[in-house]
Amino acid sequence: MKRFLLYTSLYVIIASFSFGCRAISQGKRFAECDFRIASVKSVNLAGVNVEGIRDFTEFNLIDAGKIALSLTQGSIPFGFTLNLEVKNPNNKVAALNRLDWIMYVDDIEMARGTSNERVEVAPAGIGTLPLSFQLDLKKVFSGGSAKALFNLILNLVNLGADESQLVFKVKPSFLILGSEVAYPGYIKIKKEFGGE
Repeated sequence: MKRFLLYTSLYVIIASFSFGCRAISQGKRFAECDFRIASVKSVNLAGVNVEGIRDFTEFNLIDAGKIALSLTQGSIPFGFTLNLEVKNPNNKVAALNRLDWIMYVDDIEMARGTSNERVEVAPAGIGTLPLSFQLDLKKVFSGGSAKALFNLILNLVNLGADESQLVFKVKPSFLILGSEVAYPGYIKIKKEFGGE
């Protein structure tokens, strides 16, 4: 009986160590991945889909009314989904359990958030991590960041004349033996929009 308990305990310790090493390796490989902003989708202003709108005349009367009404009320909701492309150059799976992020527009911090969605990227593969944003433009415009964000919004709907620089700082976290471990720094991802 003692021998059985000894072997069982030894097996559990080895299995736990093996699982922990695998999680550490997957996390390390994720930190070695290449990140880029693949696309910005589902752009909406006051509940109106503005993705693909190239001119103000393309709004119908109802959508224009929704936007105008939100301008007179306490908030102007603006949302979009940013698809972050993750390219795994390794020959084994890369994974993360959580991603903390900070968004900057023209070097001005606009938003912070966290994605708790587990992401696994196949060996030598490409995966997508969608990040959803909801901002109250009325609050943002009350600060010094109004011009930068307004220019970005115009560029996202192809109406901007000046270039916008969108920068994300991301910090992945990994689950190792039941504990979450964060990458020791932020990874910077940058994309320019408009200015053509």
